[in-house]
Amino acid sequence: MNKILFAILMSLSMVAFAQELVDKSYSATSTNTNLVEARKEIQEQINQQVTEELAKQILGEDKFLKNRAVVMGRIAKSSGRFIPFQKPGALKSEPSGFTMSVAMKVNVQAFRQLLQQSGLLNENESAPVLLPLIQVVDRVQLRSDRWWNTNAADVAVPLRSLSRRMENSLRDAFSKAGFFVIRPVAGSMSEAIPYALRAEKHSPDDLKVLGDWFGAPLVIDGTLQVSRPKEGVSSAARLDLRLQVIQVSDNRPIADVSRSYDTDAGPLEVVVERKLRDVSETLASDLASQVAEAWQKGAVGSSQIRLNLSQRLPLPEIEKFKQALASSSLGLRTVRERVISSSGVVFEVESPSTMQELAGRMDGFQFNGRALKAQVMDNEIRLEFVR
Repeated sequence: MNKILFAILMSLSMVAFAQELVDKSYSATSTNTNLVEARKEIQEQINQQVTEELAKQILGEDKFLKNRAVVMGRIAKSSGRFIPFQKPGALKSEPSGFTMSVAMKVNVQAFRQLLQQSGLLNENESAPVLLPLIQVVDRVQLRSDRWWNTNAADVAVPLRSLSRRMENSLRDAFSKAGFFVIRPVAGSMSEAIPYALRAEKHSPDDLKVLGDWFGAPLVIDGTLQVSRPKEGVSSAARLDLRLQVIQVSDNRPIADVSRSYDTDAGPLEVVVERKLRDVSETLASDLASQVAEAWQKGAVGSSQIRLNLSQRLPLPEIEKFKQALASSSLGLRTVRERVISSSGVVFEVESPSTMQELAGRMDGFQFNGRALKAQVMDNEIRLEFVR
């Protein structure tokens, strides 16, 4: 029984592994008259060809050219990690020298991992800047502190102290992860902000303007609320903290934390400050780790795009289609199915390309002997198989 189970697991593993590989074939020419040296030179040329082709497809032409030295040096030298199988053909004598073709299987996922490890898969060349936009609301004494408050008469000193503590905790936690957090409260940066942006609740357009204003692709939108517990000691307080990191380019949440804490009994300002001092570091570290993970996976700097496939597929075919997309050279970072119906399947993908660019690259994509037709319609990419 154990042997049968082991055989089944091995078969499934081999199938999954095979689905990650893409068949490729390349040719190159060498003018070297030595057969051994000519074969070696052609092999190196072909490794360079496949490396350049994959890098351009995943990174885009401009980013590839900007990082050409790293890609053609460090990445190409690791070709064995993303080209697990190669079958060289016979050397053919040509007037210009020797020509040889090489058939190979390419692991696009492994190539993408190499780009990630080299820091090339992210849209930004350096770690992103984050802008915290946190408001403190005291529902016990009916007062609040907004990050943009500049009038001393409107600023409650104890609440401003809480704002500064949150900024400092966030900056320390994100700094350890390699990111930079602006401190608009501590740095009094709100004075130059237009009054139109000094709002209690920012719209997606507001966040984009603020992100561009401060040079921050990510904002930390959040609230620290102080209230009385519904039950228990009347002189205790409750802290409700909600922080969300948003990518301003497409208003997409990258990470979030939400916590509630009850303080000890005592003077309101004292117990609240003490509790925040105890929990803010852990809270900020949790948020920073989520952003760091998203950054490592390349989710930061990419956009979510809907793919609407108008043909119905059996569930096994849907899974194979997802794997084909994920392991292709389209540069997709994630592929998820969102809706499965009798009329088709809707997928959601993350891609550094624009919707128009991705549609152009998906047009003609081959799956199980059929080609895809792709076109942008109604803020999504419509897909259908053509014979």
